Amino acid sequence: MNDHKPFPTNRILSPQERRLRNREEMSDAILMAAREVIHQEGAGALNLHELARRVGLQTSSLYVYFSSKMAIYDALYALGICKYQEELDRILQTITDPWEALQAVIERAMDFSVRNPELFQICFERPIPGFEPSKESMDETDKLTTAMYTLLNRVMPAYAPGLIRNVPPAHGLFIAMWHGLIALQLANDPGVPVREGRFGRLIPEVMALFKTAWNHPTSSHPLPSVSDR
Repeated sequence: MNDHKPFPTNRILSPQERRLRNREEMSDAILMAAREVIHQEGAGALNLHELARRVGLQTSSLYVYFSSKMAIYDALYALGICKYQEELDRILQTITDPWEALQAVIERAMDFSVRNPELFQICFERPIPGFEPSKESMDETDKLTTAMYTLLNRVMPAYAPGLIRNVPPAHGLFIAMWHGLIALQLANDPGVPVREGRFGRLIPEVMALFKTAWNHPTSSHPLPSVSDR
């Protein structure tokens, strides 16, 4: 993800600013073309010659913007993780009830993945032999994981006598369920809206299972967080 400040539009840009803007615009165009290839043919089909053709460059000119094909994969990985983080942030800013927020996390992540299956593939399927995200990209992943676990801890009173009482296994179980539902939706009902797909319709049932496993109280009082122990 580019984190540059927007260029002012009310003045003439300096030559350096124009070069920087042009470079960023071309980098974005390359990534968009890469997403199109992956969406149409799969991550393994990404070919630098075809990618260069789509953006009107010589193949060798791609290296001005990305050092290697793996660097393109890494940029797509970072882009996807940041997009999922943005979805999570919007949920946390607008939904105060933790259980409702948790369900919204699954629904919106699935909806985003249905609309952007190439990013889900790069971020969560790991389809490229030898590809490892860079440290910078993994830092973004850690932020997303931490935010997800923080939300989980709000709905999981670990001290309660529920069926699942240990925090790390519960975290892993939720992530596995989250990933599995999305992957099955994409594999079996590609392009189908969340609430219409065979697996998207299971989200309320999944939430009911977790509420039972975590001994969700029937009272309307706010749930204590794990840190309140």
